[in-house]
Amino acid sequence: ILHDTVEDTPATTEEVTDLFGEDVATIVEGATKIRQIKFKLRDETYYTENIRKMLLAMAQDIRVVLVKLADRLHNMQTLDAMPKDKQKRISRETLDIYAPLSSRLGMGELKGQLEDLAFPYLFPDEYSWTKKLIATELSRKEDYIDEIESKLKKILNKDKIKYVDIHGRVKHVYSLYRKLQRYENNINKIFDIVAIRVIVPNVKACYAALGAIHNT
Repeated sequence: ILHDTVEDTPATTEEVTDLFGEDVATIVEGATKIRQIKFKLRDETYYTENIRKMLLAMAQDIRVVLVKLADRLHNMQTLDAMPKDKQKRISRETLDIYAPLSSRLGMGELKGQLEDLAFPYLFPDEYSWTKKLIATELSRKEDYIDEIESKLKKILNKDKIKYVDIHGRVKHVYSLYRKLQRYENNINKIFDIVAIRVIVPNVKACYAALGAIHNT
């Protein structure tokens, strides 16, 4: 809520400190500095320099970057209200800077979300084609996914292995598109469009589940 306060309102860092404490003010100030970085993505020198600036901010307090990534995700989710030129510029920044940064931080799901949100603004035809491809594959494999989920639950219940959730996971749209490019757009060469995700409460349960499934 406060991340844009200093830049977008008359409020000062000192006022934020007085009201919310020095810790919060430090994060707000760091988020403001990152927002002031001007990305020039067509120039490799500027790109490298800006990445360094962002990583420097991250080194000082990782929470600054986490707030910025959350802010960027929200911006992408509401991007349809922006003019087309801003849609493309923000999407390009997201695809080239924020999505890879999420990956570096080990936030794979966020990376996938950011890429999928940027994809239709930058490559609308390719996005539509890939979405249709996924829909076709899902319609073919829906019953199979349900069957596998049911079998996995029976295996884990039989061995009294606790699990939080078991569900099918569809590959992110942009990730699938990039992979298809490497395989000459041949969907039959892609084997991870749909996967089953088993979530367990701890590492011990993870290895127990893995062993039970492999022994079946």
